[in-house]
Amino acid sequence: MKMQTIASYLTMSAMILLGTLAYGQASHAAPVTVTFTGTVTNKSGDFAGATGPVSGTFIYDSVAGDDLNGSASIGLYSFAGDPYGFSVQVDGFGSLDGTSTLVQVGDDGAVLPGSDTFQVAGTDGIYQSRIDWTGPTSTFSGDGIPDLSVILTMNPLFVITNFSSGQTELLASLDSLSVSAVPLPAAAWLLGSGLLALVGIRRKPGSRAPRHCL
Repeated sequence: MKMQTIASYLTMSAMILLGTLAYGQASHAAPVTVTFTGTVTNKSGDFAGATGPVSGTFIYDSVAGDDLNGSASIGLYSFAGDPYGFSVQVDGFGSLDGTSTLVQVGDDGAVLPGSDTFQVAGTDGIYQSRIDWTGPTSTFSGDGIPDLSVILTMNPLFVITNFSSGQTELLASLDSLSVSAVPLPAAAWLLGSGLLALVGIRRKPGSRAPRHCL
């Protein structure tokens, strides 16, 4: 299936569901940073003058929280506020950024026929920027956010659409892509250490931890 055809399928779904970004937020616990560079393969509309590569960063959370879609095969999750958001630079156009991201998961062809799909998107109110990952229907199961190891086996494509018209105005193949968990802040590690210390203090001298049988 051609990149433009794939993008059009995924755009229809993403543009409809992105309107729910402001409603409900997941319980954040494990931020993930996606960093990429890419080469423009198709451009039109406001991006017809794009002259060079694209690059950017998306930050979402690997802990899904509440599914805003309520479907067994399509998951929709929103993340807003620090550290979540996105920033994209398009040579010959400029930058696009925002302080929220939306993740959509499509299992067993629910979004793109014959494929499992994973999308990370953000909008600045005028344009939607996103990365679409596609893979065979055996890539993952269910509507939860896939593990990083699974995402890295899928085929990525960067897309920019006009938020008002829904038209795809830029496609880019990715030259580099990294997906990594964001380390917890130092304060969180200190809190965890403190809790462990309290547990140790409360344990009576000479007492043994109970054994657990699996």
